[in-house]
Amino acid sequence: MQDLKHDSEHPVFFNTVREAQTEALTLGWFWQYRRNFMLSAQASYTKEDGNIPLFDYSRFKYQAGFRIQF
Repeated sequence: MQDLKHDSEHPVFFNTVREAQTEALTLGWFWQYRRNFMLSAQASYTKEDGNIPLFDYSRFKYQAGFRIQF
C-alpha cells in the first residue's frame, strides 16, 4: 500500500495537487525441475484511487516463463 502526494499543482485540473492511494498484491511460484531448468508463474493486481478520477485505474497482470541454464 502506498500513499502518493505530488509536489506541484496539476495545470489542467483547476490547479489541484494530485493525491492517490495505491494498493498492490503479487503472488508468484517457482519450480526448479532440474538443476538447469526452472518454471515460473506470477499474478499481480494493482489499484490506484485518487482525487482526480482520470488517473484512477486497476490492473491485472499474469506472466509465465521458464529458464534454461547452460
